Amino acid sequence: MQSKLAIAKSLGLEKCAAVGNGRNDCLMCKECVLSIAIAGREGASGRLISQADVCVTSIVDGLELLEKPKRLIATLRG
Repeated sequence: MQSKLAIAKSLGLEKCAAVGNGRNDCLMCKECVLSIAIAGREGASGRLISQADVCVTSIVDGLELLEKPKRLIATLRG
């Protein structure tokens, strides 16, 4: 959805982490420096999962990655 991307752009894409689970989050996640897809009980967009930097099973897990960046570094290394 264009409005989510517009908000991320206004904050600065180079310092934004995008978190979402739906197809409407794809544009925002594609442009932000970090994207976290949430695949919870309701599922998640396959397109989003394929383009996200990280995929987790709950919003809590996603936010903890931001609080504890060493976990994020371990996930993204390579």
